[in-house]
Amino acid sequence: MEEAKKQVVIFCKNGETLLFDEVANFGDSIDYIAFTYVGKSTNDAKVACFNISNIAGYSISKAVLDEYYAEEDD
Repeated sequence: MEEAKKQVVIFCKNGETLLFDEVANFGDSIDYIAFTYVGKSTNDAKVACFNISNIAGYSISKAVLDEYYAEEDD
């Protein structure tokens, strides 16, 4: 069975779309979303943080969402 992709897509107000792979540690609040991911060009672990007021929206893969809710239950 193929491992579920852990992705976050950010939809920018200017129409651009940003795709992040190998996402973990997703967190959100009224003001921001934040998560860790692995950079494609460097293969390094990175942290991303976006102010909600600066983006049009975002999409989270089910695998990331499941991990998020599992951590909340702890």
